[in-house]
Amino acid sequence: MRRAVCVSLVLFGISLGTFSAWAGWFLLLDGKAPQGRPDLIVLPKDAPDPPPGYATENSLKLAYLIGQLEILELHGHEIPATVEVRKDIEYGRVGDRSLKVDVYSPKGLDKPAPGLIFIHGGGWSSGNRSDYQVYTIAFAQKGYVAATISYRFAQEALFPAAVEDAKCAVRWMRANAAELHVDPDRIAVLGGSAGGYLALMVGYTAGDKRLEGQGGHEGVSSDVQAVVDLYGPTDLDSPIAHDNPTVTRFLGKHFKDDPELFRFASPINHVDAKDPPTFILQGTIDSIVPVDQSDMLAEKLKKLGVPYCTTVSTVGPTPWTSPSPSTSAPKRSSPSSSKSTSKARDPLPATVPTTRLPSPSQLAPALVEPQAPSKYSPALTARHRTHSDTPSLCS
Repeated sequence: MRRAVCVSLVLFGISLGTFSAWAGWFLLLDGKAPQGRPDLIVLPKDAPDPPPGYATENSLKLAYLIGQLEILELHGHEIPATVEVRKDIEYGRVGDRSLKVDVYSPKGLDKPAPGLIFIHGGGWSSGNRSDYQVYTIAFAQKGYVAATISYRFAQEALFPAAVEDAKCAVRWMRANAAELHVDPDRIAVLGGSAGGYLALMVGYTAGDKRLEGQGGHEGVSSDVQAVVDLYGPTDLDSPIAHDNPTVTRFLGKHFKDDPELFRFASPINHVDAKDPPTFILQGTIDSIVPVDQSDMLAEKLKKLGVPYCTTVSTVGPTPWTSPSPSTSAPKRSSPSSSKSTSKARDPLPATVPTTRLPSPSQLAPALVEPQAPSKYSPALTARHRTHSDTPSLCS
C-alpha cells in the first residue's frame, strides 16, 4: 500500500514537473516575436536603457492574468478644472452626414498653441472618438489643443472616405485656428492601428486632390507638420493583406480585382522627401500589425532623409515624461505632388484588437520640440530609436 502511494506521488511529481516545464515554454518561449531591424536602431547618446518588456505574447497574457499590468482606462475620466472641453462640434459634412469632433484645450488659453488631431482605431469599422479621451485630457493639461475625431467607417463608405474625413479635420482646424487658439503652422495628426494608418495617409498625401474629398473648407491646406503612428499598417500591398477581411472590407475589393487600389491605399507608397517628421511606436510582439510594417516605413523614411524617431520594443510600460509644447516653429513647405510607388512585401494580420494603447506619458515625447534649431515643426523628440542623420530630432 505504501509502495503504491509512493509510486503515485512520484508519478504525480513527474507529471506536475512535465506540465510546469511545458507551461513555462508555452507562456514564455512559444511564438517569440521578431526583434525588428537592428540596422535601423540608433539610440541618442544620453538615452537610458529601455525597461524590460515581454519576450512573447503568451508571457504578456500571463502578466495580464496575474495582475502585473497597469490597465489604461479609456472612458469616464474626470475632466480637470484646468481643461476646457467642447464636444460634438461639426468639422465637416458629406451630404447629410455630419462629421463630429471633440476638442480639449487648456482653460484660459489666449495664445496660439500646437494643435493635435487624434484618430482612433478599430479596423476602419468600429471605435469611437472618445476612445482617446485619456490622451486629449493629458495633452490639454500640457498646453496643447487636442481634438479627437469621428470618421466614416467602411460599412458606410469605402476607401478613401476615412482618409478624406481625416484630411477634412485638418482643414477644419486650420480654418478655425483663431477661434481654437491653434497655431495653423503647427498641426500634428496622431492615431493608433487603423487610426495610425489614417494619420500616415494624411501626412504623406499633402496636395493630392484625389484624397481631399468634399467635406468642407475647400481651399484650406490639409498639410500637417508632424505624424505620430501607433502600430498602424503601412503597406496594404502585402500578400496576406490581399484577402484580409479587414482590408478588403475597407477597400471594397480583393487584390486580384484591383491591385493598383491596394498600392494606392498604402501609406508607404506615398512617402517622399518633403514629408513631415514621423514618430513610430511599435511592439515587436504585436500579432495584429507585425513589426515589419513599421520597419519598412522607417527604412524608407531614412533612405529619403525624412526625419523620424521610432521606438520598437517588447511590450511594457516605458517611463517617459510628458512634455509641454514650446512656442515657436517654422512652417513646413508643401510636399511635391509626385509620389513613389515602391512595391510591398510583408504580411498584414487578419484581426484588429479593441485597444493596444500606450500611456499618455509614452506618447508624449513624440511632440517635444528639439533643443537645437530645426527646419521641421513640431519636430519629434524621444528617448528611443531614431534616424541618426538628424541629431537635433531626438537630442
